[in-house]
Amino acid sequence: MDEGIYIFGSYGLSDITFFRGKDILSPDQRSALVSFFEGLKPIERHGNEKISMLDEHDRGFQVYVRKAFDQKNIRATTELNYFTHKDREQSELAVIDFLKKL
Repeated sequence: MDEGIYIFGSYGLSDITFFRGKDILSPDQRSALVSFFEGLKPIERHGNEKISMLDEHDRGFQVYVRKAFDQKNIRATTELNYFTHKDREQSELAVIDFLKKL
């Protein structure tokens, strides 16, 4: 999510916006998210070992944790709409500058 360029389109708004992951997620926040999922790996592995031992029908079912993020209004100032966010233009210009330097 760091150097990735994300493009969002809205059919209803007839609009497109884009940004880099690093421009919407701080390094500390990204690190915390990555660490969270890394901490789940041993739990997933242990669970799958137990599930495998119980597989009397030889079907091979296992679980996997999908890395997914959600956004919620965590404070009064949280703006979830990428199209109306106050930093939209700044984020789009950062992408254009990044691409010019390639």
